[in-house]
Amino acid sequence: MNLRAIAEKDLSCTLEVDGQEITISAPDGTDYAVKGIVNDIGFATDAMGQQIAARNICCMWRLSSLSDNGRYILPDNGWKVTYTDLMGNVVCGYVTRVEPDQHIGVGRVYLSLDLS
Repeated sequence: MNLRAIAEKDLSCTLEVDGQEITISAPDGTDYAVKGIVNDIGFATDAMGQQIAARNICCMWRLSSLSDNGRYILPDNGWKVTYTDLMGNVVCGYVTRVEPDQHIGVGRVYLSLDLS
């Protein structure tokens, strides 16, 4: 078994067995349900290196769990992402940056919040 196959198998356990449900919605209304990890962090670092109040949200899932006929479906800027936080609140955000890592098989998006 090569290293990529081992990494894919490990991702299956890490992201899907212990992961949380994430819904990724395309602009045409198509919803994709995946399991993965959400990092919702309440601070950032400014240009001077000081911690400031901010909200950084990143969602990560296994690329192979979001595919169509063997091709990965990658969200784009403006796609909606919904998940439930630890307090049971539904959080909706929109994709602002997409970082697929096809070597290890991980999809990662950064979100801006829907404040409406």
